[in-house]
Amino acid sequence: MSIAQWKDELSTGVNEIDNQHKELINLVNSLHASLSQGKGKEVVDDAVRFLANYVVEHFKNEEGLMLKHKYIGYPAHKREHENFVNYFNSLVSDYNAASNTSFLAINLQRSVVDWLVNHIMKVDKEMAKFVMAKAGSKIA
Repeated sequence: MSIAQWKDELSTGVNEIDNQHKELINLVNSLHASLSQGKGKEVVDDAVRFLANYVVEHFKNEEGLMLKHKYIGYPAHKREHENFVNYFNSLVSDYNAASNTSFLAINLQRSVVDWLVNHIMKVDKEMAKFVMAKAGSKIA
């Protein structure tokens, strides 16, 4: 069972960003499935590590796009990214210390998915609107 679904309303209009958001949702769902199916710690650890790396890479791509187009909301947007990475790293540290897959599954479902969807719907869409207005169809 997936905990997040891609919906057209999540689309920012920037194909590269939307494709990465879709992949993030797929990664969260894969990790949740591994946790729900009681897969071994090694499988879960690999999924957590891959998700963490992908999030950082995605944020770098978004931040590069914002800098390229001189997005006025860049500092606040970057802070949101940093706060999320810190939160996710804290969540993973707590998981590693407790070795409790239920803890991670619940927090993934509640916090990570909620943050991701809210961030896309509000912050990323606003940024994409600005960037597309400046760049025109060059990035869509």
